[in-house]
Amino acid sequence: MKCEVPIYIELFKRKEFDKIPVFKDKTGFYYLSKPQLEALNTIFDKYTFQIGYGGSARSGKSQLMCFALIFLSLSFTDTRWLIGRKELKNLKATTIQTLYKTFKFYGLEKDVDYIYNDQQSYFEFNNKSRIILRDTFFKPSDPEMSELGGLELTGAFIDESAENIIKPITIIQTRVGNWGNDRHNIKAFVFESFNPVKNHVHERYWLPYKKGEETESKKFIRALSSDNPNPEAREWEKNILKTNDIRTIERLLKGNFDYDDDENVLISYDKVIDMFYNSFVEEGDTFISSDIAVTNDSFVCCAWKGFRLVELSVIKNVSKPISTLTEAGEWVNRIDFTPLVNEFNRLSKKWSVPRSNICYDADGIGHKLRKFLSGAVGLNNGRAATEPAYSNLKAQMAFMFAEKTNENQIFIDCEIQPDIKDRLIKEIGAFRRISDVGEKLKISPKSEIKTMIGHSPDIFEAMIYRMLFWITRKK
Repeated sequence: MKCEVPIYIELFKRKEFDKIPVFKDKTGFYYLSKPQLEALNTIFDKYTFQIGYGGSARSGKSQLMCFALIFLSLSFTDTRWLIGRKELKNLKATTIQTLYKTFKFYGLEKDVDYIYNDQQSYFEFNNKSRIILRDTFFKPSDPEMSELGGLELTGAFIDESAENIIKPITIIQTRVGNWGNDRHNIKAFVFESFNPVKNHVHERYWLPYKKGEETESKKFIRALSSDNPNPEAREWEKNILKTNDIRTIERLLKGNFDYDDDENVLISYDKVIDMFYNSFVEEGDTFISSDIAVTNDSFVCCAWKGFRLVELSVIKNVSKPISTLTEAGEWVNRIDFTPLVNEFNRLSKKWSVPRSNICYDADGIGHKLRKFLSGAVGLNNGRAATEPAYSNLKAQMAFMFAEKTNENQIFIDCEIQPDIKDRLIKEIGAFRRISDVGEKLKISPKSEIKTMIGHSPDIFEAMIYRMLFWITRKK
């Protein structure tokens, strides 16, 4: 390492971060930006556990994380620092390349100042501190993410955390503070970097920041490319402006978390989030609305009190075909509807829902439920709407549900698993108005939505079926 590095380590321990250079070109040395300095001071404060950092692209996110990882490792012996991203190959192709450049700037040499264990994906310094690389991709086959759950960490950095659902982030939050924190008197923390996206980072970081409602334990630091002292950022800004791509300019240059470039979306993102907090919505009659699936998709049941969703049941692969011998001596596969009927009966009993207040999708496999759910209402999405403005019944239910949601008349009054919540938000965002002015109102075809989000929008469809009773009974 360069002879100046021990001095930089001492300055880092003293929290004099502004005196440590981060790169050099022909014009001289460059130092950390104001947002980067604020982020480092937040890492070392007493209370902040969750730290969000982002805004525009080229705002110095990777540089900041690499700087922090190196000096945290060198300053505190035998510590463990995670750097994770949804896909490890992307982490290695981007931020880890910046890490190598930062090693080079400070004269840190492989096999002299640190080693790299490629098999287990970690860097280890001579003082036994490690930078551990992991993917944070959520696999349904491993819901507790055992690889992450087994780590013992001092602190963690999550690169492009908006790529993830919330589950891996919450797992990582349980793993920090478990390696050397007391010995060095270091606070546990999870640092997340991201660009503007309307998903959990928007809800968790941007909205509290925007509304002035941040808590002591969670902070967002906004950073723009204009904060980055690197001259390459100026050149990038010029090139982005030349594209005339409004969406890219708003999101990645201006760091606009609230930009929405699709006027045809049925429900604005803010109103989607409001659904989880509209506790003022009054209770009413009880209903169940359901989207039927048995194998590849999810069987979804929504229990309602008025327009308060009081329970959401999502079951994947609820039933499997059973081979049955017919009277003709042939083996055929038949669907066992018993698990579906049992779930309807459970919810009906729990929430006192009369059979006539249960509706379900009777298209496809659902039509075979009629003999098992006598008295319940089977709906056919393609049938004519009750009002001429809509192309069919499904479009009518979707637009009417959107209207109620945008007017804050829907409340999700139940606990929902983080991955289910993320999925629901994604499903809602995929529904679009596709009709032109003067045409009957139409929504995106289901096939198009499945292509966009990678699965059937079962949860949101089950929710919009609640509108059948509003359309037919005004309840």
